[in-house]
Amino acid sequence: MEEILSRKILEQIKEVPNKECIEISESQRTPKLYLDSQQGFIKLAGRSMPENSNSFYNPILEWIDKYLQKPCENTRVIFDLEYFNSSSSKMILQIMQRIKTLNEQDKGIKVDWYYLEDDDDMFDSGKTFEELAGLNFEFICYQ
Repeated sequence: MEEILSRKILEQIKEVPNKECIEISESQRTPKLYLDSQQGFIKLAGRSMPENSNSFYNPILEWIDKYLQKPCENTRVIFDLEYFNSSSSKMILQIMQRIKTLNEQDKGIKVDWYYLEDDDDMFDSGKTFEELAGLNFEFICYQ
């Protein structure tokens, strides 16, 4: 069942660069994805450990590249990840590095990093991403 869902998600993800608004459900290995170029909204939530991070994230990066050509005045980016593997980490950093260019375009950007109250590792990961990407995050703790 998970293999069928994974194939379905990969088919949906291939369509991402060509759409203004897309929502893809999460699976056991991939995060929920919501991208909306009209509202200036990017959200990843859940677990990120796809079998092939490049196959999953490259269409998202392509979508972001297109969005950056005509971004909204304000962009909100939400990372609500409970877990991500090392290959996802590299791709998440690429997302952040791309959205940082909004600062150079004098556009507003708000990055929210959600983490569970007792998940020090996820909080620390957010702090590391914040520093590496040169962005200011708002850290939101929940139970």
